[in-house]
Amino acid sequence: MIVALVAVNVALLLQNRQLRGNPNAVKEADTEADTIPPFLYPYYYEGEYSYLDVRGSYSYPGFGRSFMPRDENGKLVLPPLSLAIFMSAESSCPYRTSEVSIYKRLLPIFKERGQMIFVVANRADSAVIADSLAAWELDVPLLLREANPYSAAMTFDQLGFSPLNMPFKILFDNSQTAIYMRGANNSPESQRDFEVATLRLSGLVADGKI
Repeated sequence: MIVALVAVNVALLLQNRQLRGNPNAVKEADTEADTIPPFLYPYYYEGEYSYLDVRGSYSYPGFGRSFMPRDENGKLVLPPLSLAIFMSAESSCPYRTSEVSIYKRLLPIFKERGQMIFVVANRADSAVIADSLAAWELDVPLLLREANPYSAAMTFDQLGFSPLNMPFKILFDNSQTAIYMRGANNSPESQRDFEVATLRLSGLVADGKI
């Protein structure tokens, strides 16, 4: 252990000497880090940055487990079909409220079929979203993105969810894989298409055809 500690100290001293010999090294690294797009994970390895783009990873098979609720024993609740509604306090009011009547019509049908509807939000937005759900009298669970270790590691921005396109809806099947998704759209035609498609997929799942 003593030998290992000595070796680490020597390596740190050498690295410190190299940085002092090149005063622009740290400044250049910081500047490069500032240019990294916010939706990428930067990895600094052997003097270079590498990137990982995780936008759209919510469509990866089984990724819905990152958002599913848990029971009182901490076990994941995995219904045959789940409608996850991603919301942000930054979204404008019309986009948050225009589809509420659709959620209310879908909710009793989903419950009767053993399916689930829930809302996902960031912890910082939870109070605003909870107040909205109460005002809308929409009785669905509010789940925090940070509550699951998988989704906690990635922000909504990194996943590709923009507040400008929320509420963003995803239907997850019994394998927690996305089978349908829809962004926010205030037009009656788009909302009707969303409701029809959701009901159709809900019925197919209930009949065992999906």
